[in-house]
Amino acid sequence: MIRSLIDPKEFVQDALRSPIIDRRDFDLDDFEWEILANAVEILKPFDELTKDLSSQNYPSISKVIPSIVLITKWLNNINKNIYVDCLKQLLTFLITGLKERFEDSQKTCTHSTPHLIATYLDPRFKKLDLYFSSVVSSEAEKRTRNHIVFSSEERGKDSQQLAAQPMQQNKSSIWEGHDEAFAMSNANITAQGPNREANRIILTEEYNILPLQPRNSDPLLFWKTKRDEGQFWPLIKVVTKFQCIPATSVPCEQLFSSAGELVYEERNRLSPDNVNMLLFLNKNA
Repeated sequence: MIRSLIDPKEFVQDALRSPIIDRRDFDLDDFEWEILANAVEILKPFDELTKDLSSQNYPSISKVIPSIVLITKWLNNINKNIYVDCLKQLLTFLITGLKERFEDSQKTCTHSTPHLIATYLDPRFKKLDLYFSSVVSSEAEKRTRNHIVFSSEERGKDSQQLAAQPMQQNKSSIWEGHDEAFAMSNANITAQGPNREANRIILTEEYNILPLQPRNSDPLLFWKTKRDEGQFWPLIKVVTKFQCIPATSVPCEQLFSSAGELVYEERNRLSPDNVNMLLFLNKNA
């Protein structure tokens, strides 16, 4: 909103000074225009994160903790170079608001299991010390391993079947023995063997030593590649559970709006199944 006033600055000034409007009392001096420009710079990361987290790409909650940490660091750094009282007040209000909503970022992520695990299993962030202290990193691994145990106990048989899927596509009588050995080998490596505790530790350590992925890469594509390679099956189950949680409710709200445009009085005979299919096509076509 402020930028929409600054960009046409000259036109706004000309309009206020014209004989027809003649409202010079609303005109701003150069110092006031500079304050507005600085306010735009202060609010810039909020605009960037709002567009990112509310995008049609459905960003996961794995981005929430990094976003909180980065925007807090941004505000603290820019606060050192601001000397105008009104801008100082704006920064204080924003920093205080972040602390009240999210408390300390380290404390928040420690007590939020979905956010913590989702961020840890995002290959772009993992245990990056920019976002996690050593204590929180250990907690992330611990909670992830706990969910690996849950996946193993509840759906352990599925993991062996999934591990063999890439080979079953080209299955032949000659290679049946290899397929069985392949499935059992992957199952043992990925926390499905007899020594599950050791396998869980090895599994997370193998994930930790993998290089970080670029910020603009797709984490789901990374895990799809690992799945096709028959690696990290129990971790992929945990990823499926937590990475599907959207960062905001914007996608749901947009879907409700689309439903309102689709179902109205003249189309009240649409069946629920048809509405579901039409909404699916609308969002995925």
